[in-house]
Amino acid sequence: MTGFKGGSSAIAMAFASLAAATPAAAQQAITVRQGTTDTTPKTVGGADRVTVEAGGTLSAASNPAISWSTTSTDLRITNSGTIRTTASGGRAINASGGNNPRTVTLTNNAGAVIESQDDAFRINVAPSAGAVRVDNFGILRTTNGGQALDFDAVAGGATVVINNYAGAELRSFGQDGIRPGQNAVVTNAGLIYSDGPANNNYDGVDWQQKNGVVVNQATGTISGLRHGITSDVDVNVTNAGTILGRNGSGIGSDGTGTVVNTGTITGQWDGVATNGDGDGVDIDFIGAVINSGTIQGVSATGVDSGGRPNSAEGVAMGGGTIVNNAGATIFGAGNAVLINHDTNPGGVADGATTLTNAGTIRATTGRAVQFVGAFADTVTNSGTITGGTAGAIDMGAGDDTLNLVSGSVVTGAVDGGAGVDRVILSGTGAGLFAGAANFEALSVTGGTWSLNSALNFSGGTTVGAGAALTGTAGTLVGGIVAANGGRVIVDQAMAGTFAGTLVGGGMLMKTGAGALTVGNQTGFTGTAQVAAGQLILAGTLPAQVTVGNGASLAGTGTVAGLAAVTGATIAPGVGGVGTLTVTGAFSQAQNSIYAADVGAGGVSDRIAVGGAATLAPGAQLSVTRAAGSDTPGTRYTLLTAAGGVNGSYTLVQATGGTTELRLGQTGNAVYVDVARSALGLRGVGASPNQGAVANAVAAFGVANPIYAAITLLPTDAGVQAGLDTLSGEIHASLHTTMLKDAQAGEDAVRSRLLAPATTGLRIWGQGAGRSGRDDGEAGVASLDRRGWLGIGGVELGLEGARFGVAGGYGRTRVTSDARLSRATVKGTQLIGYAGGALGPVNIRTAVGYTWNDLEVRRGAGFPGFGANLAADYDGNVLHGFVEAGLPAPMLGGVVEPFVGVESYRVDTDAFTESGGVAALTGSNRRETFTLSTLGIRGETPITEGISARSRLGWRHVLGDVRPETDLRFSNGAVPFAVTGTPLSRDAAVVSLDLAWSPSENFTLTSGYSGAIGGRDDDNTLRVMLSLGF
Repeated sequence: MTGFKGGSSAIAMAFASLAAATPAAAQQAITVRQGTTDTTPKTVGGADRVTVEAGGTLSAASNPAISWSTTSTDLRITNSGTIRTTASGGRAINASGGNNPRTVTLTNNAGAVIESQDDAFRINVAPSAGAVRVDNFGILRTTNGGQALDFDAVAGGATVVINNYAGAELRSFGQDGIRPGQNAVVTNAGLIYSDGPANNNYDGVDWQQKNGVVVNQATGTISGLRHGITSDVDVNVTNAGTILGRNGSGIGSDGTGTVVNTGTITGQWDGVATNGDGDGVDIDFIGAVINSGTIQGVSATGVDSGGRPNSAEGVAMGGGTIVNNAGATIFGAGNAVLINHDTNPGGVADGATTLTNAGTIRATTGRAVQFVGAFADTVTNSGTITGGTAGAIDMGAGDDTLNLVSGSVVTGAVDGGAGVDRVILSGTGAGLFAGAANFEALSVTGGTWSLNSALNFSGGTTVGAGAALTGTAGTLVGGIVAANGGRVIVDQAMAGTFAGTLVGGGMLMKTGAGALTVGNQTGFTGTAQVAAGQLILAGTLPAQVTVGNGASLAGTGTVAGLAAVTGATIAPGVGGVGTLTVTGAFSQAQNSIYAADVGAGGVSDRIAVGGAATLAPGAQLSVTRAAGSDTPGTRYTLLTAAGGVNGSYTLVQATGGTTELRLGQTGNAVYVDVARSALGLRGVGASPNQGAVANAVAAFGVANPIYAAITLLPTDAGVQAGLDTLSGEIHASLHTTMLKDAQAGEDAVRSRLLAPATTGLRIWGQGAGRSGRDDGEAGVASLDRRGWLGIGGVELGLEGARFGVAGGYGRTRVTSDARLSRATVKGTQLIGYAGGALGPVNIRTAVGYTWNDLEVRRGAGFPGFGANLAADYDGNVLHGFVEAGLPAPMLGGVVEPFVGVESYRVDTDAFTESGGVAALTGSNRRETFTLSTLGIRGETPITEGISARSRLGWRHVLGDVRPETDLRFSNGAVPFAVTGTPLSRDAAVVSLDLAWSPSENFTLTSGYSGAIGGRDDDNTLRVMLSLGF
């Protein structure tokens, strides 16, 4: 009532006026005036009016001060002074015997006192009808064994209203504070208090065998020596103030009860009594408790009436409903909430219980929530439940439900007990589930929930749409159903293996920095997201998998689809190579990484895609090579896609080694080839020519087909052979051929100069067939020469001297099979010569010039590359010799030791080959070779007209023996020098001619000349005819 916030005598007068309005005739009016004391006991009935004015006193020495003489129909007692009895064991106001009070109103105004040793106001008869009303603004008290109000006898159809206003007191000593009677409504804004010696059962409000309603307002206090409020049957209490059981329960009922609390309800042990059961609220049977304040059982001692140890519970009930709202607290020094029945066998509860908590439920030594029995109990928690040493929640033996709402905090063990029990995690925010034992099913219907202990529900775990369940490999175990829209999050900080069985169409998310291994999950067809750390596939996960920034996917399993976003890494295999299978589509975003491992023999990681593979620009391929994976030409297929490959990778690799990886792809595959790097190519040459060519090729880079192919050759020998075919070595070797062709002309002239001298004019001609082989040296191939020379001249013989000029033409075909090369050297020669005697010494000399046409045809070929190349260009040789001999007659002939020197200046023009990227460009080149010969010759007649001439000598090259030419690739920038087949440093030269001269003017000569050196050999067969005039 609003008046309870500060009542006054004015309010009492208002009640009196209201009562006066009822249609009842007053029988008598009793008034005790202000300042007077009336010691005469009063008897009342009917519609009497009793008024004690302020300062007035009605004090009876006998018992009681006011009593009933007849039935009261509208009796009103208004006290503003004092009403008392001083009799021992007396009562101030008492209705008993056959005098039915029926309707009576007591108004005790502020400052007024009604007191006695026994009851201050007692009704000891049971009105069959009517109304009893007490409005107390003052004090009603007893001092020795009575209640302030004792209406316990009121039953039947009568109504009782007791209003104890703010500042007012209903106080007793040695008995209960008040006993309201049947169907009473007690509204308290003041103090209801019982007191007495320890170990007594005096309660603040004791309903006895009656029931009614107590409303304790915010300023109200109800305090009992034992219980604050108690009933042998049912209670109905609404509390906004304080209810205290100083050595018992705050509120106790041996029946059912309803408690609505926004204030404080406390049960405790007084610290003195032998036994004290300090429960906050104790309802033996079915009850309903709605708490928005504090309910607490703070202490207990001794045993109960059954000899069982007392324990202080916040709420003890036999079943029903408990609602603990946000901000509210239920505390128990033993159990915070205990659902049982002390009188049942084993304390089993009377019915199922629904507990809803948004506030705090806390225990010290027992459990926060304890159910006893096999009922289907439900706990819904969005607040805090903190267990004592015994644990947090024990659901009992029924088929129970624990519903935790996001924001819920449960500290301590949770036990589902026997029966088929279920945990429901719900809400919209974040929540922590610390785990529970003996539950058969877990349902996550809302919110984002984290687990911190292992769960294995025999009935499985279900994560519903919009809900999320977070745990680790060690907590997410057993069967888990992720419904569409539900998420199962594995937050793995260290390596672990997912031991659960996941089904459904929801989402599996991996978070945390650790690696999570997932085996066969064939029943899961939803999506999977790797948000952090690494997911290792060890089986089939038929989900659409997305790998996030900074996360990675590894393993050898199978997924339905795979997408790597920017910053993600895909790394098939674990600790080695392996294949990751994607039955559907695969996509890789810019700056994501496919980290592939390759091993010896072409074994490598692979992503095998059943659909299409889409590679965004900037998608990276990073390859780690194991030992033995550096053989050039080895191909590693890293990605296959039955539906085609769209886009391409950016290859990331370390540089500076002798091998590198080369990226390639087809319409359905991506691969890398092991190739020599530029550094490796430069180091493979085993000869100067190979090294020079390798350096030039290395400058091209992979876009050049020569570089691309030769760097894939697996062996050094293969690369070296390829370099040799590229070298254009034959161009340098042709310098040797040109020299020897010019030398053949000089030999023809020398042969003529060795013929017997004649006078006059002579003409001559020679035809010669020639062959030879120039052996190479390390890195330079040998070549074969075969050709012919026709030469003739005219000379003038004088006494002791001859002078002549000769001209000729020859052709030599050169082949170098090792270099896939052939050439034709055509030469036109012009030679001037002279010979004669200078004293005893014969002198022979010649100077010539040869014009050469060079036709070169060669191939450049090795696995992966081939070219046919051609070049036609010119050259020339300026040459000459001088020879001196000292003839001496011997055996009818002549023997002549001799010494000679010959020199050749070889020139070639610049040229450019045709035939593609392997074509070479040569610079014009001039080289000079000087040779000396030391030997002996002889001439002897054989028969008439026939003579023989021979020559034997040692030829020595005085300077460089190796021809060289300067080349570069036509589309290249790096020049290189190539050495051709060398001359022999030393060689034996020999010639033998047979001359037939039937007349002085006719001579036919045939002969052989040759040279045999360490690196070459030459052979010439010739026939010469000379005619004199």
